[in-house]
Amino acid sequence: MSEIVEERPVEAPNTPAPHVPAEPVSTTRRLLRRLRGIMAGSDAAQERLDQIVRVVAAEMVAEVCSAYVMRAGEVLELFATEGLRPEAVHRTRLRVGEGLVGRIAATARPLALAEAQAHPDFAYRPETGEEIYHSLMGVPVLRGERVLGVLLIQNRTRRQYSEDEVETLQTIAMIVAELVASGELVNPHEMAESRSGASLPMRLGGLRLNPGLAVAPALLHEPHVVIRYIVAEDVETEERRLHDAVAAMQQGIDQLVDAT
Repeated sequence: MSEIVEERPVEAPNTPAPHVPAEPVSTTRRLLRRLRGIMAGSDAAQERLDQIVRVVAAEMVAEVCSAYVMRAGEVLELFATEGLRPEAVHRTRLRVGEGLVGRIAATARPLALAEAQAHPDFAYRPETGEEIYHSLMGVPVLRGERVLGVLLIQNRTRRQYSEDEVETLQTIAMIVAELVASGELVNPHEMAESRSGASLPMRLGGLRLNPGLAVAPALLHEPHVVIRYIVAEDVETEERRLHDAVAAMQQGIDQLVDAT
């Protein structure tokens, strides 16, 4: 008589789950986190701008990062730099349309060059010591379709900058724009004087309430609002805040209409 043997599966010992490495944080996200911390700090505007160019140079693997700010008379002044000579800060100035920095401001478009000194618009400023740097990428600092300055990086090697790098620098320029627009770097009255200088063409539409022709001065209502938190980690919370703000605005409009 044969013996029947029942085979049972062998249970594996209790072993810990395999370690899944965390997804690496992208360079852009890490950079924005660091910039958010700088903007949220209590340092003076000039100190925050100095920190920004240092962080950008380190994160974007560039020997130079410089920030030019628009002054009255369509003049771009070097306000902060990491890599160029420190004595050039607040000394080097370029008019809109002059040099590569001025070209970026005049066209309000980014510019990326593997050999910047070969460009016909290149303007050498000996006090900066930039003759050792070949490649350059710069973007306009824009706010409300108005050029407030130029942000750029430079490298010693002939570097081909990617579209992603250009987009990253454009995002950083948006943060710098809020710092410039705060009026802490340049007197707001001086900024108002230069408003008509480096501006993009803009068409304002209106609503005609009565037929006919009327001539009157136009007044621009521009309240002074300082924005410190540029980059948000919790997107859902910010979306709720936006919806609540829109609802509150709509309620206020309804109350104003009912009162008239």
